[in-house]
Amino acid sequence: MKDIVIRKARIKDIDEIKRISLDNHKYHYERWPEKFIHPKKYMGDMFVPKSKRIKKLIKSKKKILIVACISQNIVGILTAEIRKQKIPFQNKIFGYICTLYVIEEQRKNGIGTALCNEAKRYFDKKGIEEIRLTVFGYNNPAIKMYVKLGFTNLMSKMTNQPYTIK
Repeated sequence: MKDIVIRKARIKDIDEIKRISLDNHKYHYERWPEKFIHPKKYMGDMFVPKSKRIKKLIKSKKKILIVACISQNIVGILTAEIRKQKIPFQNKIFGYICTLYVIEEQRKNGIGTALCNEAKRYFDKKGIEEIRLTVFGYNNPAIKMYVKLGFTNLMSKMTNQPYTIK
């Protein structure tokens, strides 16, 4: 296994980040095609403006986009942000992992864990102790990783619409 480099994303990474974002969308579409739009439509409708959003995210002070690289190729991404708890809960700031995705060929090599640990360091520097995230119920490998990292189930979102596990 080659060395993994975890770092903040750079503007020059945008095309690779878009490719991995599309990979992430395909992963979810294949598992729940009833709810996710087709990847071709995703590319056509949302992919082009995504460059601006990625650039904004890279430059943000309240959000972070972290990449995992092997031999200078991006193999995983994590986006995270600082959020404020909404009423009726206590007024508290927490870290939120928005997206974590590792390309299929590199899964189970510690990359997701390394990305999460980097996000934790980011939140620690901001004085934020609690980190939350959302994970789809069909994503058992991710759930197992999060549990290993000390995350517990806070609540469940449920639907009366089935999803396809492939």
